Amino acid sequence: KSSRGANTVYSKEITSERIMSPTMKLSTKMTISTCSTKTFSSRSTFSKRISPQKCSHHKSVRPLLVTAKSEIKNKSSPNIITLRAMERVSKRVQSVPDAPLKDYLKLCPQYFSNKALYKVPLGASIARLDAQTIVLEVPRLQFFDVWLKAKSTTTHRIAGDELFFFSDTSSVSGSDVVKGLQLEDRYAISAEVQFREDADGSLGARSTVVIDVDLPEPFASINKLAGPAASGVLQNMVSLFLGEFCKLIIADYIRWSSSASERSRRQLQEASR
Repeated sequence: KSSRGANTVYSKEITSERIMSPTMKLSTKMTISTCSTKTFSSRSTFSKRISPQKCSHHKSVRPLLVTAKSEIKNKSSPNIITLRAMERVSKRVQSVPDAPLKDYLKLCPQYFSNKALYKVPLGASIARLDAQTIVLEVPRLQFFDVWLKAKSTTTHRIAGDELFFFSDTSSVSGSDVVKGLQLEDRYAISAEVQFREDADGSLGARSTVVIDVDLPEPFASINKLAGPAASGVLQNMVSLFLGEFCKLIIADYIRWSSSASERSRRQLQEASR
């Protein structure tokens, strides 16, 4: 992290390995920097001869949903690939008895668009449309000189003491190459995120993102490699973003739970909207 005038520059390098199949491992090296360019880039390599037993730990993260190809214009295209990212995060936090974390989770979506409380990481942004809907603009993804940025409309609901976010609608902007490929007609996205207070007082979060893409040429000819490579980039972005967002939730929960006057002030502010 460094400062340049009024801007703060975040830079982080991540190296990870993901088991994509019993015979393939995806090693991903990512350098993320956000400032005026707000880019998210990666470099991926493949190695084979991974023993099947090393894949067993991935069964612990259950997919929350499955994808639907309804938004893809040519649903019968042979070049459709499916990208998946699943992540589970647990962050320790001391839940206050008279202002428990589970109560805060029912209220926190109304605070997400407050930039003073939620400084969303990696160049992403959140805007609130109404009591149930927010718009999330995700970090910019860059592959060499090709970049794209997605904006997703997300609704939420409370089920018991759990907070769920759902999204199946998004728009994409990007470089000239992205515009020329007409990606708006070539992809469908479905995403779900769950937040809850775990039995040990931790903040538990789980996310599943599934994207169908009808690959245009020249990528269609390498779809067997493009799928795992793109899934690796998506997985790392989801992992990093979910972890950082959980930190924001915990920081604001501490502010909210430590002051009865702060809770009253927010309640009155929301009532006046």
